[in-house]
Amino acid sequence: MNERDSEAVAALLRERGYVMVPEEQEADIILLNTCSVRDQAEQKAIGKTGHLGKLRRRKPSLILGIMGCMAQNRGEELLDKLPDLNLLVGTQKFSPCT
Repeated sequence: MNERDSEAVAALLRERGYVMVPEEQEADIILLNTCSVRDQAEQKAIGKTGHLGKLRRRKPSLILGIMGCMAQNRGEELLDKLPDLNLLVGTQKFSPCT
C-alpha cells in the first residue's frame, strides 16, 4: 500500500463522518500504513504500534491498526507480538462497507 492507498482509506473514513485530527491523543482510529521491504521500517512500525498501545490502554475505544504488506506478510505474528492491535489490513483490494 502506498500514499494513494492511505488517502483512499482516509476518504472512506471521512465519508463515514470521521475527521483528521492533529494529535494522536484525539484520534478514534489510528492506522499505520507500512511495508515490509526493509527490516528497519518494520521495526519502526512495531515500535510505534507498541507506543500507541499505551495510548489505547488509556483510551480503550481507540482502534489501532496496521495496513500494508507488513500486515499481509506477518499477520498472526503481529497480533501475537502487539496485543493492543485491533486491525490488520493486507494489500488485498478494499472496498467500502455499507
